[in-house]
Amino acid sequence: MKKVLSILSALLLLGIIANAQITYNMPVDVVLESVAIPTNHKELKEIYATCIYHLKAAEGIRLEVYKCAAGYKTIGWGHCLSTYEVDKFPDNISLNDANELLRSDFFKAYNEVKAAYPELNTRMKLYAITLFSFNMKGRVKRIKGTQLETYIKKQQWTQASMQLRKFNKAKVNGKYVVLSGLSKRRNFESLLLLDRFDDVDKYKEELRATVIRKINQELNKKKRA
Repeated sequence: MKKVLSILSALLLLGIIANAQITYNMPVDVVLESVAIPTNHKELKEIYATCIYHLKAAEGIRLEVYKCAAGYKTIGWGHCLSTYEVDKFPDNISLNDANELLRSDFFKAYNEVKAAYPELNTRMKLYAITLFSFNMKGRVKRIKGTQLETYIKKQQWTQASMQLRKFNKAKVNGKYVVLSGLSKRRNFESLLLLDRFDDVDKYKEELRATVIRKINQELNKKKRA
């Protein structure tokens, strides 16, 4: 049975089973990613998994090229295509490749944050600001010169978490308004910044279910097309 599940997972990740349904009991790598989580530490593995679920739930999945609000060609889990990638993924992408692009994007942002802020002295704090910078245009550059950066450099984590929550507005019809989606992202990141593992871990199952639902919606859309 395990061997059959393994084969089905591999086929699904390669996009061969185009109209298959992902179920809650499928192996985690189908929903999360095809490569190993980069740590053997159980708690860190759980944190990383929950962060990726959070990112996927927030970004959503599109297996065909589309233009984002800013006009850039985008695919997968909110990945903006480079000139090279436009040729590599002219029309669509497999779930496996989408996962790999997200993983690459995440760790590119992670390494930028780690280099910019050595004051972030735990993996959870690093993940918090990585997720935040991932959501901001300009990534780390958008943090430079802000009050958030001041609190990070002083390692004043309570103040930093409160400041982080203020980045929950976007311009709608010419005015900045609070968006519930952004508030949820900032709340999650704030818990990470405060190293509140138990509170972060509570989100995992809900986020995982959301990711599964979004993948199924995308696969069903391709099936109907």
